[in-house]
Amino acid sequence: MNKVLELAVFISVITLLLVIVIYEFLKIRKTIKIANRIDRFTLKTPAKNEPTIGDDLIGNINKIINKLSNILSKSAYINKQAQKYEKYGALKKNENYKYDIYSIKILVSILIFLIYTVTSILNHNFEFPLGLIFLILGYFLTDIYLEISNQIRIKNIEGDLLKAIIIMNNAFKSGLNISNALDVVTTDLQGPVRDEFILIKKDLSSGIDTSEAFNRFYKRVKLDDAQYITSSLSILNVTGGNITYIFSNIEEALTNKKKLKDELKAMTASSLLVYRVLTFMPFVLIFIILMLNREYFNPLFSNVLGICAIILALILYTIYIIIIRKILKVEV
Repeated sequence: MNKVLELAVFISVITLLLVIVIYEFLKIRKTIKIANRIDRFTLKTPAKNEPTIGDDLIGNINKIINKLSNILSKSAYINKQAQKYEKYGALKKNENYKYDIYSIKILVSILIFLIYTVTSILNHNFEFPLGLIFLILGYFLTDIYLEISNQIRIKNIEGDLLKAIIIMNNAFKSGLNISNALDVVTTDLQGPVRDEFILIKKDLSSGIDTSEAFNRFYKRVKLDDAQYITSSLSILNVTGGNITYIFSNIEEALTNKKKLKDELKAMTASSLLVYRVLTFMPFVLIFIILMLNREYFNPLFSNVLGICAIILALILYTIYIIIIRKILKVEV
């Protein structure tokens, strides 16, 4: 009897273990099937040198831009109009940047128009004149981006120019020539100012004299400090003298100018804050009113008198911005 009971217990345990093993096996198999099914819709981690989906997308966009640029470069009108984009050459690394800008403008314009068209058709409120406005705005959106990027670049150059002059002056005091001094600047500094001094060095390597190389630098950045450096070097070429002495004077002048600018910024900081608050306050109030009542401004657009009031308000607002900027702007 005991043996029968032991055998029954043994068989029960073995059966239970088999059931558990089979259950776990089926669960793992089901998990593998689900994982394989999901794996088809999952982004895999790329290998070290394997291009990602983003890389492929950017590569395809660049191919489209290059093809469109090649077509545009054959147009005499585009060649003439593209000259105005030469000032953005430092923002682009390739030689066809002027035509690439036109290509990007066209693609962005079409993209914004398509986005508006699709969304408006889905909402059943498509209006072709409004779509045309979006098309034109999209075309000039690239210009706005380039101008903002260029202004940021020039601001960075203005902030680092004094550092570059100090480094060059110390290099001259150590007995280095101008080529070696430029090497020290390009090694110690980073950012847009480094790229500009690399161009200056290339100009000098091409046989251009120092004053003309810095004059080209001034034409690219249009900074008063760069013009002062160019004028000082031009006087040096005409009258002769010690370049170390000239750069010491340039360093002293730019240092004093920076101290004066910092003092003026501190003095006008509160006024500038008030100006910025008053500048954006109308837009904040309009946004709040529209959030509370979307139809609040409808009467202004429903009659001629209201439209005239809007135009008058925009003119007065523009005049206010110009006058306040003129008052707060202090030439150093």
